[in-house]
Amino acid sequence: LHSFPTRRSSDLPPVLERAIDSESTNRSLLGAIAQLPTRQQQILRLHYGSGLARGEIARQLGISERIVKRDLPHAYVCLRMSLPPDVADPSAAGGE
Repeated sequence: LHSFPTRRSSDLPPVLERAIDSESTNRSLLGAIAQLPTRQQQILRLHYGSGLARGEIARQLGISERIVKRDLPHAYVCLRMSLPPDVADPSAAGGE
């Protein structure tokens, strides 16, 4: 897998922003992304890697925008559940 795409960290959901902060958590993030269904991986990479809007992602993948709108937050939930607790919820490790 390639490293997670770079965008201004303020554009990322907090859980992804924390995960990218270090190389080890970046590896955890990449592993979690690899466990997602292929379409969710594609949607995440197109949205955050290429900065595409939902409509353009839908056109590129040949799916409805409704599916993109549904799958993007679902992918976040799946990532959060599969990331180490200190990345997914820093308060569990005495962070934030």
